[in-house]
Amino acid sequence: MKPILTFLTLFLMLGGVASAEVLTLQKCRQLDETDMGNYEQHYFTIDYKKKKITEVTVYKDAFVTSLNKAIKERPEPVKVYISKINVGTFDIYFSDRNFVKAKKKENFRYAESEAETDIDLKKNIIYQKNYLTHKFKPRQVASNLQYQCILK
Repeated sequence: MKPILTFLTLFLMLGGVASAEVLTLQKCRQLDETDMGNYEQHYFTIDYKKKKITEVTVYKDAFVTSLNKAIKERPEPVKVYISKINVGTFDIYFSDRNFVKAKKKENFRYAESEAETDIDLKKNIIYQKNYLTHKFKPRQVASNLQYQCILK
């Protein structure tokens, strides 16, 4: 009886190690395969302790150059250029063993951006929805993306 009790105690104490404080979903690719040739790296890190999800996207040089050239040629008064490495941070408001839900909000001079990120930890699929509200236009869905990743 004593060995079983010892084993059970150790299992319960060490069982928390299995639920890591930080998870990384790497080699993420869009499920519809659009734009994936433009990435060198794309991954998400879930930090349960800080209640943050960090999305890191590293674009290929040729993509950054061509996109910034196209932005420069636009007639719009406000130009937002893309950089090679982009990092976004989301605040986790729900998490369990199966799912993580997070959101972020950013204010710009002429617009407001809201993004929702839902992660299915069983399937390693990330669902992202981005909303954009221009100063003079109603809220609209800017993108609706799904990524398949590998859990590291």
